[in-house]
Amino acid sequence: MTTTATRRPARSVALVCLLAVGCVIGGCQTPSQTRAEHVHYLENEPAGAIAGDTVYPRAALSKTYVVVGEVQGKGQPRPRVRREVRPNADGTWTVRTFEDEAEARTDVLTRTGAGVTLLETTDHARGTLTRFGEGGLLMMPATLRPEEVFGAKVVAEVFGLDTNELQERGTAEREIEWVAHEGLSTPAGDFETERLRSMMTLDLGSTVVKRESRMWVTERGLVGEEVTQKVTVFNVPVRQSTRLMLLEHEQVPELQPGDQVEDPIGTMLGG
Repeated sequence: MTTTATRRPARSVALVCLLAVGCVIGGCQTPSQTRAEHVHYLENEPAGAIAGDTVYPRAALSKTYVVVGEVQGKGQPRPRVRREVRPNADGTWTVRTFEDEAEARTDVLTRTGAGVTLLETTDHARGTLTRFGEGGLLMMPATLRPEEVFGAKVVAEVFGLDTNELQERGTAEREIEWVAHEGLSTPAGDFETERLRSMMTLDLGSTVVKRESRMWVTERGLVGEEVTQKVTVFNVPVRQSTRLMLLEHEQVPELQPGDQVEDPIGTMLGG
């Protein structure tokens, strides 16, 4: 696994907030317009550093996010995304993502001295299982400081979920950085957050998937996220989507036999 950490000049908060990353469904607001309704600049000092466990907590927790900024038919409810975290007996934890109650994705993560590592991802719609290197892909260092850009790259292998046969092989690359100290308004309330930018690139040769995220985090974890995903085949764009989702509510799910119990609140470092 290859990892890097560099520092570069901080971006202008105003400029970053005004940049549009593309349009969602025709006729609706652009992502930047929708974002501006919920994000505001904070003048007070940001946290000195953010712990990896804050962004990817392993305690049992269920969070529901409402998707905003997309056109909905009259009387139709907004789409919702639910993420359930379950710690496992072997020290790993599983994050299950549901799209309007249909399970879309399952991630298995672990914690090392270096930070939080993604071991494998199941895409239920595609029927695939992607494994990341021998030790996984480091998603977040143990601590991330302002202006620090963290990167990691590993081999990625995609298997058929039913057959367990290798379908594709390539690389997975991760980059994450602390960007700004911002306020975020959500259905669950107003939050003082640290905003991170992350980029995940899965390069399988002919097919490349890029997923760029704006992540608003507090000591309780992720409270908002804007994701832009682009798919190219032989360098030709075939699909692009952008959506903003905001925390609606969270709860501690009922524990099952064998579940591990931890404090559901993450740790935001101050130094």
